[in-house]
Amino acid sequence: MKIKEAPDCPHCGHKMSKCETPPFNFADGLGWGVPYFYVCFNNDCRLYVSGWANLMNNYGKTASYRCMCYPDNGVMDTIAVYTPEALTGQIIEE
Repeated sequence: MKIKEAPDCPHCGHKMSKCETPPFNFADGLGWGVPYFYVCFNNDCRLYVSGWANLMNNYGKTASYRCMCYPDNGVMDTIAVYTPEALTGQIIEE
């Protein structure tokens, strides 16, 4: 199921933004497998808000995560962020 329009975040209902994949590789180092994905940049999203405390309490890291969606199959996942501005420079305006 290829996603052609930005979906809504399942955690807050905010419209997700099309975003270039980060320059770092995922998992096995082979890349992200897609040229872009959709990311929720709502700073009030409950996933993002609760992620700061969760990662600090469980891993001692100052970081959170945002909801992301792979456009080729519609799978929702998370991506780690270390500042509220992380990934915003990779938003693709259409």
